[in-house]
Amino acid sequence: MRTEHWFARAALIAAALALSACSPPPPHDALVAESEDGVRGYLGVVSSVVTAAHAPGHVEQRMHAGAPRGNTHIMVALFDSAGNRIEDAAVEAEVRSARHGGARRLRLDPMRINDAVTYGGFVSLTDGLYHVDVSIRRPGETAASRLRFALRAPQAEAQ
Repeated sequence: MRTEHWFARAALIAAALALSACSPPPPHDALVAESEDGVRGYLGVVSSVVTAAHAPGHVEQRMHAGAPRGNTHIMVALFDSAGNRIEDAAVEAEVRSARHGGARRLRLDPMRINDAVTYGGFVSLTDGLYHVDVSIRRPGETAASRLRFALRAPQAEAQ
């Protein structure tokens, strides 16, 4: 009976280890956020190398006062509590390293691409975890909506 008990225990441990090996690692990014007043935001991140490679006539070449001023282009798509895209807001971001502190503030400019508005701007990031706090001010509203994202910045590309 002891042998059967040992085999059952070993099989249970082996099954648990196999299942744990199949589960994905815990996420480090929180690229979707919702404010207390129902504003929902989706954060996107692209290397500025990609945006700089667009053709001279491309709409992104005219955004954010021209040439990139950082190695990362962050963008946020915003929706109200009814699911309608927010296109009339003043949007700012505060980007803070989880390791080093020291926040960088930037205005996120409206960008209309394929008839959809998102907000974006350039910032320099090194490899690591960042908190991105976004403030959304809409015309006629007294208080700003606030969103918090967690972002693991990709390794910086050589420029």
